[in-house]
Amino acid sequence: MTGYFQKKLQRFRDLTLQSKITIALHLSITVPILMLGIFFYGRFYDMTVSYAIRQEQDASAKTAPMIEDIVQEVLDSYQTLSDLPFFKSLFQMPVSGSFSELLDSPSAGDFRRQVDSMVDGKLITDIRIFMDFPELSPEAYSRRNTEGIFYPLSYARPTYWYGIFQGTANLYELFCPAFYLGINEQQASGDLAYIKSTTFYYQGTAYPSYIAVYYSSQPIKKILADNLSLEGSVSYIINDRDALVSSSDPSLTGIYWLDYKSIHDSLLSSNNFIQKTILDEKIYAGFYSISQPKWFMVTVLPSKPLVRQGQRMMYQFMIFYFLFLLLAFLMANSLAHSITNRLSSVIVQMREVRYG
Repeated sequence: MTGYFQKKLQRFRDLTLQSKITIALHLSITVPILMLGIFFYGRFYDMTVSYAIRQEQDASAKTAPMIEDIVQEVLDSYQTLSDLPFFKSLFQMPVSGSFSELLDSPSAGDFRRQVDSMVDGKLITDIRIFMDFPELSPEAYSRRNTEGIFYPLSYARPTYWYGIFQGTANLYELFCPAFYLGINEQQASGDLAYIKSTTFYYQGTAYPSYIAVYYSSQPIKKILADNLSLEGSVSYIINDRDALVSSSDPSLTGIYWLDYKSIHDSLLSSNNFIQKTILDEKIYAGFYSISQPKWFMVTVLPSKPLVRQGQRMMYQFMIFYFLFLLLAFLMANSLAHSITNRLSSVIVQMREVRYG
């Protein structure tokens, strides 16, 4: 081994001065950069994770208020209806006279026109009122001002949301995901709904009724999808009954599903992304509260795409490093050539002086 190093040292001594200077300059430039690359190599993954999480935090901080704006728009639609004279005559005071007169009144016509103008198909997709008209025949639901808006309670009873209202005391409003709605509702009205429970009084008797504002999940899905910048990640919304409201990718949601209680506990313990293990895969999950409907928005970043992103960053670093090595070699060789040329010139002049 000692002889091997001696041979290498002797070979270095036999090199020309230009080669020695080139090697010395090249090593002085590349060795510090190489040591810096080795030092940061093990930290590339952590840097990638931190960068991805920071990006998602910034995006989610903007996404949650946008979803709250959609919820508020739905609530504003209901509030607009409740401020109309026909609505007040029907639900906020005892019905005087006959129902036929009320349903044929000018205020009922104004109510009908307002409903038609609110259902734009982009967000608000339908409005229905479920109630039984006392002392009126079934033909009352097919009148000009009632058709397509008023439905008997028998239409609501088979739905899951009706069962929730019946089985929950003091429940007056409900934000319904698609799971709560009947098949007919989803096909004809929309896949999400805000439903308000109320009563109307007629001849001293209280009758139950439900006002449903149906809306589309597509705007929410688009917001959730636009929130993501990492391949394989998913954002979804869960309500306080552990039901899925909307998702950027339902199949990934099923894989990375987190229940409401664990989300609530995690949100109380940390405002940052937390690390979890699901199906032997490490993930990073962030939670954001959407207060009005008691929803949580969940963003999940799997570790595998983060690893691939870190590897891509490492490959880019290696490419830039080799390009830098090539440039450093050329610069060192040029500098060494310049130095040795000057030295050679001095040697030649000294030799001329020496020999006259």
